[in-house]
Amino acid sequence: MNGYKQHAGPDGLHVFNRTTGINILFNEIRFKKENWNISPKNVSIALTDKCDLKCHFCYAPKSSSELDFEVLKSWILELDANGCLGVGFGGGEPLLYNHFDELIEFVSNHTRLATTITTHGHLFSDDRIDKLTGKINFARFSMDGVGETYEKIRMRKFNNLIKVLEDVSGKIKFGINYVVNRETVNDLDDAYKIALELGAEEFLLLPEIETSRNSGFREKEKDLLKAWVAEKGNEKIRMAISLNSSEGFPVCGISENEIDGSHFYLHIDSKGFLKRASFVSLGVEIAGEGIIKSINRLRENY
Repeated sequence: MNGYKQHAGPDGLHVFNRTTGINILFNEIRFKKENWNISPKNVSIALTDKCDLKCHFCYAPKSSSELDFEVLKSWILELDANGCLGVGFGGGEPLLYNHFDELIEFVSNHTRLATTITTHGHLFSDDRIDKLTGKINFARFSMDGVGETYEKIRMRKFNNLIKVLEDVSGKIKFGINYVVNRETVNDLDDAYKIALELGAEEFLLLPEIETSRNSGFREKEKDLLKAWVAEKGNEKIRMAISLNSSEGFPVCGISENEIDGSHFYLHIDSKGFLKRASFVSLGVEIAGEGIIKSINRLRENY
């Protein structure tokens, strides 16, 4: 199928086109485990820990760590050749990665992987948007509250973010990542309305993760969020929630045959460690053995 990638895994045959965004799952087609693609469907990659914001709930380490560009390219080629469907670049702030523009060009020109980025958006410009148009398939912009709530957390002008989203709309498909905590939960309606008006295709709910500095998502906020999701269930925008916070919410499972989630998603941090998720501490160092051998080692040990 011209333009389509295929992934054989526990849920069947997944066929995907990065240009159109079409996903087709042939779940009646079953493969023996030894014939599954080793790569997961999706891999998120923290390019760097550098960020020019200091959001209090952020669990990402604040350091100057970033991935070696040449090594990263070799991992990406391995993933592409072994059935991965898409890579998502984050951080830190991915636009602070020293080779960001080169990386996007590389993935676009030398692989069939879909490319997504997660960004705070304040480093976007007209020139940046032009460079990324046609090169990335989806952008996720962080919006934690609106107006004064957002500005208190991010220490950036909310209207500047809105201007970026207006400029991106119609050029790059995008969604909103919304951290939910006691500060932001009451702004959900306004944020969702803005997402609809600006043409966002996804509204991703990210209940705050507990860290040594923050209490995380409490039961009070969880109850409010459940009621809000139930109310918005028939809206036109795609709604999602982070997997680690999905219990009790009306979500689709990854696959009834997926044992541990690692055939759907894995994460690479900015120090070159492969993990099951971005917020967990345990993982394996990829080093010189390459990404595919590291995936097998992760599945065997964690």
